[in-house]
Amino acid sequence: MLNDGTAMVFFMLFMDLAKGNTSSVVGVLGNFVRVSLGGPLLGLLIGAIMSYWIKRIIRDSVLSINATFVGAFLCFYIAEFTWVKVSGILAIVTLGLYMSAVGKRKIYPESEHDLHSVWSYIQYSC
Repeated sequence: MLNDGTAMVFFMLFMDLAKGNTSSVVGVLGNFVRVSLGGPLLGLLIGAIMSYWIKRIIRDSVLSINATFVGAFLCFYIAEFTWVKVSGILAIVTLGLYMSAVGKRKIYPESEHDLHSVWSYIQYSC
């Protein structure tokens, strides 16, 4: 996934160059830093919000599943389709890494199996 994220960062940079949005070296470097570092920072921010949100959900598997799904969707949507314009792929990868390292400990133990089953199905079907 990081390889895909890197490819998208360079694609976005070259697309801006082709459109004429940036023509100076400083503009290209600024866009590179914004896109390549902004995505992971957004993923960390959404991950921290999701972890806090999931920690507050007790005995509701459906709400936990919806929180993770909505959080992942919003992370990609904010990154790619709003004024933020950072790498959505890098944001989602960072969100996934954060949730697997920190966020999964905040999930209510009885909901963890249901959450894992749903995300396993989504992974299988995609």
